[in-house]
Amino acid sequence: MPTTIAHPQPPHMDGVPEVVSRSSGEVEVRMPGGCVALYDKSGGLITRGSSYSTSDRSRADKAVASYLREQGVSVNSHSGDQNHEIPPATSNDFADGLAGGPDFWEVIELAPGDALNLRSKPSAKAGVVVGLLSGTVLRNHGCKMQGGQRWCQVSMRDDPSRRGWVAGRYLRESSQQ
Repeated sequence: MPTTIAHPQPPHMDGVPEVVSRSSGEVEVRMPGGCVALYDKSGGLITRGSSYSTSDRSRADKAVASYLREQGVSVNSHSGDQNHEIPPATSNDFADGLAGGPDFWEVIELAPGDALNLRSKPSAKAGVVVGLLSGTVLRNHGCKMQGGQRWCQVSMRDDPSRRGWVAGRYLRESSQQ
């Protein structure tokens, strides 16, 4: 049975693509207008509906790339004739510990225009609280391993009641408070 994951886009984009993981490993992206695209396990487009616009394609590519990165898959986003390399997680000064750590993290290593999902639980399948842009500073409440991935509980610096979990590989210690 497919797993459905609502995947929000940055605030400037209308509608929210729905990302559905198939048991075969393929990923389906359903756009708010009803268009559907199918991607392979590494984020390559297999097929899409004939009514997909260029904007839909770009939003679907970003949604599937973000979802696959959250699953620990290294992907390339295929948009038109352009190949946008998704940067790898940083090799130093990131959320590498499970205990202690800095008071504040900064969101890093996102593809341009992408957002890191702040989730209600430490799981890529958990509900999304908000999408976080690169450079966002978050208060650290500790990290733990869940499903083979490090998840860090954080809260928004400007709204401490907005609290949730993010994939630790997209965080580095912040000098800001």
